[in-house]
Parts: sequence; C-alpha cells; structure tokens
Amino acid sequence: MSDERDRLEKPSNAAAIRAKLREIVPSAFSEGELDAAKLESLLDADGESSGAERYELSWAGKREATARAQAATEQTLVPRPDESVDYGESGNHFIEGENLATLKTLQRSYQQRIKMIYLDPPYNTGSDFIYKDDYSTAAADYERETGQRTADGDKLVSNPETNGRYHSDWLSMMYPRLFLGRNLLRNDGAIFVSIDHNEHHNLRHLMDEIYGEDNYVGTFVWKRRTPDARNSGGMSIDHEYVVVYQRSDAFEMRGVEKSFDNYTNPDDDPRGPWVAGDLKNSRTKDERPTMFYEITDPETGHTYQPDPNSVWRLGEETMRQYIEEGRILFPDDGEGVPKFKRFQNEIESRYKPLSSWIETTTTDEDIELFEDAFDRTVLQTGMTGTATRELKSLFGYKAYDFPKSTDLIRKLIRHSVDGGDIVLDFFAGSGTTGHAVMQLNATEEFDDPVRFMLVQLDDELDEPRGEETTHAEVCERRLRLASEQVADDHDLPGAAPGLGFDKYTLGESRFERWGRPDTESEARAALERYAAGAGSAVDLTDPDAALVEVQLLLGFSLDAAVEALADHTYHLSEDDRDALVTFAESVTYETLTEFDLPADTQYVCLDGSLSDTDKERLNRDLSLRTI
Repeated sequence: MSDERDRLEKPSNAAAIRAKLREIVPSAFSEGELDAAKLESLLDADGESSGAERYELSWAGKREATARAQAATEQTLVPRPDESVDYGESGNHFIEGENLATLKTLQRSYQQRIKMIYLDPPYNTGSDFIYKDDYSTAAADYERETGQRTADGDKLVSNPETNGRYHSDWLSMMYPRLFLGRNLLRNDGAIFVSIDHNEHHNLRHLMDEIYGEDNYVGTFVWKRRTPDARNSGGMSIDHEYVVVYQRSDAFEMRGVEKSFDNYTNPDDDPRGPWVAGDLKNSRTKDERPTMFYEITDPETGHTYQPDPNSVWRLGEETMRQYIEEGRILFPDDGEGVPKFKRFQNEIESRYKPLSSWIETTTTDEDIELFEDAFDRTVLQTGMTGTATRELKSLFGYKAYDFPKSTDLIRKLIRHSVDGGDIVLDFFAGSGTTGHAVMQLNATEEFDDPVRFMLVQLDDELDEPRGEETTHAEVCERRLRLASEQVADDHDLPGAAPGLGFDKYTLGESRFERWGRPDTESEARAALERYAAGAGSAVDLTDPDAALVEVQLLLGFSLDAAVEALADHTYHLSEDDRDALVTFAESVTYETLTEFDLPADTQYVCLDGSLSDTDKERLNRDLSLRTI
C-alpha cells in the first residue's frame, strides 16, 4: 500500500489553515496537534488579551456556520459538453448546483485566481429562501437526520420574519459562502454584494469580520424603482446598496481616467510635464497658524506676505525645500502670488474616483448626457423595470422576478477588471453577470476576454412562466440567448472570444469512498467491492468527469491544457505546472516515465495499479500521488 500521505484527498479548509500555521508557528503544535492556548500566548506579547472582552459579531448558529466553512465536501464537478456553448473555447463556466459545495470544489484550483466577485444573494425579505447546509456528509444521511429536505426533494426552506432566528439563519447561510469566496480572490481583487435595507447592517458586520474593516472600499447606493405606496414609517424604500470590499489594498477601482492635456514642459524640466498649482488654500491663520509665514524669492529678494484669510498650502520646511528644488514659480515682476510646479509623474492615480451614488434614468441618451455632465464619475443605469424589460426581450416573456440590470453590473465590472480576468457570481439567479460580461467583451478592446464563472442552484421556480422550471434552467437559457444576441448585435462570428460557456453540474465523487464510509454497513460493502475487484477505485463510466475531479484536486483550473497520451492517460499543464494522470488498472515505472515530460511533473495513478516495487521507485525518483 502507498503511504497515506501520498493519497489524493478532498480539500479541507481547516487542514490548509493548520498547514500554514505549522509553517509560521511550529511551536504552537504539540504531538502534531494545534495547541490553541499556546498559540494565543505566542500572539499575546503583553499578556493583556486573556479573558478580555472584545467587540465582535455573534449570532445563534455561528459556531456551526464556521464549521461548515471548514468541512470538506464529497462532491465534485461533472462536465456537460453537450449542454454547453462552444465547449472549451470561451473560458466561461456555468455550474448548476449548490454553491457552498461548489465553492469547496474550487478551493484548490481557483485559490487567488478570481479578480472580482459580484453577488446578488437572498435579501431575507421574509419570503426569501435560505440554504440549509451540511455538505460534509452524504446528502441523503443529513436529510434523513434533519428532515430539512421536503418530500419533493427541495433543498431550500423559507425564512419568515416570525422565525426567532430570522437574522441568524441568514448570517449562517452567508458566512461560509463569503468566507470561501474570499479564498478565491486575488490580492488585487474585490467583492461587490448587492443588498437592501433588511440585512445591509448585518452584511457590513459580516464582511468586516471576514475581510477586515480596513478593506472596506465603500457602498454604492442604487435607486432601483420610483417611490410608491410600499413604505416604512412614511418613507418609500426605493433604493438598494452594493457593498464593496477588497482582498487587500492592492485593489484599485478604476474611476474616470484623468486628462493630462494641460500638463506641459515649457522649461524642459528633467522631471517632466507640469502644471502650475495654487500655493494658497482656504484655511485661515487661526485654523492653520503654522502655514502663516512670509516667503522670499531667492533671486530677487522680494518678500511675499501670507494672507490671514487664505494661508499657504505648504508647511514652512516643505516650502523651503520646494524653493531649493526650483519648484516654486515666483512672479517675474513681483506682483501676484507665487505658484508651485505639480508634476504629472507625481500623480498617485490616473483616475478620478467614482461617486458612491448611482443615478437612474430611462434612456441611453439620458445616460450619456448625465455621465458627460458629471465627467462620468457618477454611474448611470436603469431601474429594476429596465432589467425586467431587457430579460423579457430575450425570452419573449417575464422569465424572472427582480433581475439586476446588465448595465449596472457591466459598469461595475468595467471599472474593476482587465482582459483575461475572471468574474465569479455564485448566486447567479437569471445569469445577469454572465450576460454583462459578454456585452463587455463585445464593446471593449481587451487583449484577452474577461471570463465569468456562474453558480446557480437547480431549485424550482415558484411560478414557471415558460419551459424553464428551475432557476438554473433560466440562467442557462439566458446565457444561450445572450450569446446569440450579443453576437448578432455586434456582428461577431460564432465562437467569438468571450461568448459561449462550458456547463458543469455538481455531482458525487467518482472516487470509491471505502476509505471514509459513513456507516459500518457501507464500509463493509465498499471494502468487499474493492477486494473483489468489482471495478477500480474510480468510476470510469465517464472518464472526462473522473479527469476533471482529479484536475480540481491537483489545483489545476477548468481551463488547464489537457493532452491524451494513451488510453486513460492524460497530461495536464498550466502555469508551469505539469501532471500525468492515468486511470489504467495496471501500470509500471517504465510506462509512466516513457513520456517526455518536465522533471517536476506530478504523477497520479490508481492505488492498486502499481506493484510495491514500482511505488517505491516512483516515490524515490518522482512525485507520486495515488487515488
């Protein structure tokens, strides 16, 4: 048998965190286990934190929600090429399935690969649905134990306001998903979450805990409808929010690009183009006494007195330095007020920041005029009604309630990503994010198209209005129709960059679970099947699905290059990483090493396919993992 450490296992967030802690603070581990008290003492240099009260967000069920985020899943992604559009060509992915388990399947392969996450989660209005989670055990067992799946097989339950844990249930649903989503964001990435007044305050607290208060970027306010009779204490609740957090301060939301046309270099200053900046500010002598002093032109000896109602912009020491560096522009005749050189290369950002207010109008002409008037720093978009009409024009009927505007999401994406970046939406709904990305790729000149990854549960619609009976079916059909519409509107050829999508469904692992059975009877049955040789340890009825599962476990993305080398033998390559994966039931050292692959290639094969001698040789000479 192979060393258990060489077995290819499902990812566990807790295991990954422990491994990182072991690298950073090995002294916090005793006999292989983390000593939490020891870790706390190492972090508490002043000895002040033990037992101290602290500000924190807490709710009924938080411990269980945290555990759900850390637990592994036995599920995986199954490719559906026949249900895709231009499979393998676009880099876009649509995943039909529960989003918590899906996020867990993506932890290795997409860690810090996502540039932007956009979410439009359930708003917890009292009639919304809340996901009930336990995907670390077999779904059937959990449902039998808890009775949380209905007789019709529904995965969701409503969360009415009469529920005593109304807010707690929503927080418990959101926490593990936001936590796992953060792992996928790049250091220069950000997450945008649409929300209304019902949970806006709780979302902010939750995001502060997961992302850190310092990584709060801001909140956009979007007027989604005109005022009507729906009100709260006499106020019409007609707006929503888009809350933005960054993974780190490496993120930059591009506002409106500044114009540098007025920067010139008439005196051939080696520091480059400049403009003359005002040396005075609006503060008084009483407000800024240290800025109230006289300055002297070193060439003429002329003295300039400060204005008590508008003191200098610079402190006295900085002013002296600027004069020595030739940055102060004194009037030739001694009349007027000195100015200073503001160099183009000292401008910290090329962009003017966006306003947090999102204005709404109804026509493209109004949008254009409004954005021009405000130098395009105020985003302009339509209301919910505009989005509903847009979706109806695609389907021919009102296929979905309360869709988001592609215009809104497209503009958020445009100011946040570059070509080749990935946008993730794991509450995909009707597929607006995917549609917006397609539109963006058709109108912007990217070197590589922006890509999307959408995840949507296949739960049933309350009121089907067409052939689609589930949310996932609406999302999938919209992506198909949007791909056709965008191609037609912009006269693009079939399989154009940025259009199309690869479809996957969330399914059970192809690996035999005899090593981690849920019950004694399951363990006995699995072991008997394995010992009798009734098939390999991997279900190969769909080799492509088995390969995708291994691909994800090894940390390769769904877009990794795959080359078939022999029967059931494949070469994976991506970002200077290589792996040879074989499902052959009998292999030797020679058959695995006959291919011309890089020296650091990782080899993966069935546990029972190699002799003990070949396992020892491969473990000694190469990197071997077994299934």
